[in-house]
Amino acid sequence: MLNYLQESYNGSQTNMLINSAYYCYTLKDTETGKFYSGSRGVEGSGMHDLLIKYFTSSTVIDFKEKLKKFPDLFEYRVEYFKTRSDAFAAEKIFHQKHQVGKNPEFLNSLTAGGSNCGAGSVLCKDNYGNTYRVTVEEFATGKHQHVSKGMMNIRTETGIKKIYTTDFDPNTQLTEFKDHVLALDTTTGKTFRIPKTTFESNPNFVGITKGKVSAYDTVNKCKILVSQNEFNNSNGRYVGNTFGVVPVIDRDTGEKKLVEKEKYDKNVYKHHNTGNVVVYSISERKVVAISKEEYETNSTNYANLATKVFYKVDGKFFKSKDLMNEYYKTTRGKTVLKVSQFEMSDRFTDIKTLTREEHENGKN
Repeated sequence: MLNYLQESYNGSQTNMLINSAYYCYTLKDTETGKFYSGSRGVEGSGMHDLLIKYFTSSTVIDFKEKLKKFPDLFEYRVEYFKTRSDAFAAEKIFHQKHQVGKNPEFLNSLTAGGSNCGAGSVLCKDNYGNTYRVTVEEFATGKHQHVSKGMMNIRTETGIKKIYTTDFDPNTQLTEFKDHVLALDTTTGKTFRIPKTTFESNPNFVGITKGKVSAYDTVNKCKILVSQNEFNNSNGRYVGNTFGVVPVIDRDTGEKKLVEKEKYDKNVYKHHNTGNVVVYSISERKVVAISKEEYETNSTNYANLATKVFYKVDGKFFKSKDLMNEYYKTTRGKTVLKVSQFEMSDRFTDIKTLTREEHENGKN
């Protein structure tokens, strides 16, 4: 890991001015190892005022409070320049070189002279909608609400728009990635989010995990994606990423976690699928895990994983001929039970038969 306190702004360690101080600085939090970079101009003094009167222009509130309360926990580097504009230009070069707004080692929310995401901090909001930033570590305490909580992206004719989830209408609006897939362009090696129709029609695109296995690296102690060949020939280095552990729910707290098989106490934990069933959601067009109560209450909305055929009438999908027949008798006064699924669409123009694969791929 690079020690950014050793990275120079190409300024001077000594200020040549008497009544002004124009300087760039890099701070390091000795507890977290995170850095912050900036520049500053002081009039009426030839000395910098960093951690004396000036505690950066950071908008990350817990970082700034820590600077004021515990300045001794920070190391810093200061370099002086002849003018304020020289200092700012040096700051901009340093920020662009190290991409401080995107670099998770930095707490800067922006790169001087540009704009980006603030990788070392998280944008939050309070109960009144006011926004502020905290460090990633502070956000992890669970005391803060992400600025996007309760919101979602939808796709419109003019582009992507953010709305509150409570305002989403699935009958008139599309989610941002509806009918889109994350694909790898085999000709360039780059990944893109593209329409499913483009993915299916262009052989140059493949799934980003095609030929890959999600594994646990027993040497580096981390999860990793490796090729099937690497996994098979790793001599035990790579194992399944849940090898030796069980996904559970803590009976007291409700927290989901992974525990070692040897520590799986059924009095303390229950398996994460206990009380759940894995089914195919007709409305979501995908396999989901739901509670048995939900399945029993809304069984017509879910199909068994073995279901191969669906019937469509009046825009409604039915997982079985019996259910479809009940609806057909009510609305048409006719029965369809004696007609085979293969002849259904030929005998009745208002009935459409789809395979599970066709339905899952969005066919209507």
